[in-house]
Amino acid sequence: MYCLYTPVSRPFSPHPAGARYLVQSSFQETFADDEENMSLIIQPGGAAPSEPIAKYVALKTKAGEKVSAELTLQDENGRTSAAEYIHHLYTSIKEKLGEVVIAQIGDGADAHNIAELKKQIVFIAAFHDSMFGTFNRTSTLPEKERTEFIEIFLLAIATLIPGNSILVDLSKGSVIEGAGLN
Repeated sequence: MYCLYTPVSRPFSPHPAGARYLVQSSFQETFADDEENMSLIIQPGGAAPSEPIAKYVALKTKAGEKVSAELTLQDENGRTSAAEYIHHLYTSIKEKLGEVVIAQIGDGADAHNIAELKKQIVFIAAFHDSMFGTFNRTSTLPEKERTEFIEIFLLAIATLIPGNSILVDLSKGSVIEGAGLN
C-alpha cells in the first residue's frame, strides 16, 4: 500500500504546490469477497481510519540557510519504511567514511527509537551539508538530484518524528519536535 502526501508551496521550498508523492507503507494487501471483510483489508485490525496528518519540517544549515516542506501524511503506516531509509543512509555514509559498521542480531531500523533516529538524522544532514551543500542554494549536486533527496529526506523526518512542527538545526546538532517555527 502506498501513502500519499501533498506538499504546500512555501518560500525556498523544493516542493511544487499540488504535487503528490507516494510513500510505501508496510501494509500487506489481501482480497475479500464481501463488504464486511473489505474494511479489514483497508484498515487492518478493524481500526478506524486515521485522519490525514499535517506536518511542517524545516532544516536549518550551519550557514543559516533553510529548506522546508509542509506535508500531509495520509496515515502513520510509513514509519517502518522511513526508519529503514534513514538507517540505510546512516550506515552507507558510515561505510563510505571508512568506519567499520558491525551488524548485530536485532540491529537495524527501529521506527520507535526516536532518540536514535534523531541522532541518525542529524548525522546524515550534517554529512550532506558539509560534503555537498545539499541544503544550500549553491549546492554541488545536480538540481534534480538535490531536490529529490531533500523531498524524500524531509518526508522521512516528518514520518518518523512526532509533532506537527519539526526543526532539524545543524548549528545546534539537534532535532526539535513541536518547535514554534516562523
